[in-house]
Amino acid sequence: MRVLIPAGRFFLDDKNANPFIRCLYEGLRRCHFDVVCDVGEFWNHGEDYDLIFFQWPEVVFENEEIDNVKLENQVRRLKAKGCKMMITCHNLHPHNNNPEADKTYGILYAAADSIHHMGEYSYRLLKDIYPQSRHFIAPHPIFYDILATGLKQEDCRRQLGLPLRKKIILAFGVFRNEEEKQVFFSLRNRFSPHEVALVAPRLDHGYGLYHGWRLHLSLRNLYKRVKMRLRQIYCYRKVVDEEDIPAYFIAADIILIQRLEILNSGNVPLAFSAGKVVVGPDKGNVGVLLKETGNPCFDTANPADFFDKCEEALRLAQNQEAGRRNYDYACRNMLPDKVVNTIAEEMNFLLSS
Repeated sequence: MRVLIPAGRFFLDDKNANPFIRCLYEGLRRCHFDVVCDVGEFWNHGEDYDLIFFQWPEVVFENEEIDNVKLENQVRRLKAKGCKMMITCHNLHPHNNNPEADKTYGILYAAADSIHHMGEYSYRLLKDIYPQSRHFIAPHPIFYDILATGLKQEDCRRQLGLPLRKKIILAFGVFRNEEEKQVFFSLRNRFSPHEVALVAPRLDHGYGLYHGWRLHLSLRNLYKRVKMRLRQIYCYRKVVDEEDIPAYFIAADIILIQRLEILNSGNVPLAFSAGKVVVGPDKGNVGVLLKETGNPCFDTANPADFFDKCEEALRLAQNQEAGRRNYDYACRNMLPDKVVNTIAEEMNFLLSS
């Protein structure tokens, strides 16, 4: 059975790309599917495949301008030739709020014979919106068995230049807007820098260095960077190398999901696989999962609740029992082969029907 994932090859080749597609590609090949990951194949040879498995809808245009009329015509043509279509519900809408990209989402969700959900929230929501499709749940997989690395927290903190004796709150991943940055920085108002360090590797602190006649700007910004470090805020504005990801999660005491609007997050299974407590918003599939597993979940409209839930997370992390429960949950439900096998079963059903 031939399966096409319409996404750029960089998802397989670039270690800094979201690893979801690589995990899916490798897992389906282990399930004996003939899998190809390529955008051009969708537009030029889509009829050669039994099933087309979309991920983020906008990637079907790769670097080209969105053309939804062209997409609708291609989808209609391939379905007429008997191609089955599936889509993973990563997001309900594009992150960039582009109205044309939003239409792309609607076209591909409506065309899907089956929609893969990573949690109960989107499953319940889209079942009503797209009743003509099949719907099934397979959770977000963990990409690394972090505890299997054998790394110790103190060693990871030394490796990353983080304080050895303070509690660490880690907010991993890109910050998408100013509101998310403010949520993170507001933690400094609640927790003393003598006790808690804040770490956000991908956060752009905005304090760059300059050369030549702009030396005065460099000195001013260097002062600001030193001030942030004195306040125990560690921001690097960098893409984290894949081999360093486990170290950040092991170094932390708790993981903060800094999103105020969210559906899914790969940081939750990453945190679970490191045996860490997670604090996140009561939103989307993330909120449902955190409540189901006993992790603190905050009301995004209530700053006081946010601080209270972060304090609760730090308390839960002290005896490590909550972290062990999260790790056990990940091992039971989120291992890549288990997740991909569920997806493969749905594919087999579609292709035999």
